[in-house]
Amino acid sequence: MGRFLTRTAVGVIIGLVIGLVLLAIFQKATSATILVIAGAVMGVVVQELVIYGRGVLASLRDLKPLRRVLGSIATEDSWIYVSAWRRDLRDLDHSRLYRNDPTLTNAPQIVGSALVYGYGDAIALSLIQRTIEKASWRSTSVFVEDTEQTFNIWGRSAVCIGAHNSKTREILAKFDNPYFGFEANYRIIVANGVPLIRNADGVGFRAGVTITPSRDSSWIDYGVILKLRDQYHPDKNVIVVAGIGDVGTAGAAYFLLSHYKDLPFDQDTFGVLVEVPSGYGSARRVAFTDVAKSFVLDARETLP
Repeated sequence: MGRFLTRTAVGVIIGLVIGLVLLAIFQKATSATILVIAGAVMGVVVQELVIYGRGVLASLRDLKPLRRVLGSIATEDSWIYVSAWRRDLRDLDHSRLYRNDPTLTNAPQIVGSALVYGYGDAIALSLIQRTIEKASWRSTSVFVEDTEQTFNIWGRSAVCIGAHNSKTREILAKFDNPYFGFEANYRIIVANGVPLIRNADGVGFRAGVTITPSRDSSWIDYGVILKLRDQYHPDKNVIVVAGIGDVGTAGAAYFLLSHYKDLPFDQDTFGVLVEVPSGYGSARRVAFTDVAKSFVLDARETLP
């Protein structure tokens, strides 16, 4: 309130000067009082418009890194691909759903959908939608689709959520990605280009990160943000947001939304490793070499 009153006072002073100038010009045709008041009002309005304009320009400059991170996703219609888990509704022993009501001792069983989104994927979906909406300056559409329905469709600017997403698996297998990948049935994140090392017994070791216990009762999860080019349509960007667990996926999406200035937005493609030590809001960027450990990979899971 104090800052507004100060701005108003300055605006009035500027306006009085304007009013006196107007009075000097039009003193024979118009009342001096009206001109001075009009000048004061004009001074306040002009000053507020200048301040508002500066705020708009600052916001646009602030969003420029995010638009560069998203690439074509920020400037045209885009898609978010997410995979739903399927439940066998005939298997009641393993497919039961209960109403989430902590006040009830015996929560009533409910009839649920055969398709269920994971906790991390659902949070990431919301965060990714907000990210795209924040970066878009013009009217664009964002479509959300299950990857099972679009398995062979390419040529779209898209964000893939989750490591078990069929689109994600296809991208990690076929696209030019010198950054990060998943091993051991998506339980370990590895740096692409770091070779598998075998000891004298033929056991393969590779550096990577996995979910690890923290010093308290929580767990440290990891996720990646990959910005790649569509191998079949290089003018389109594809971003992969995926973690080892739910928190890793949600944390990677949160980092993209809230810390996009810390991403290498000046690069056409990039890969970033995110550590999530205490809930998805704690996501932070880390260097792979600082957190990686050596893992034994079974012969069926080693690279050739």
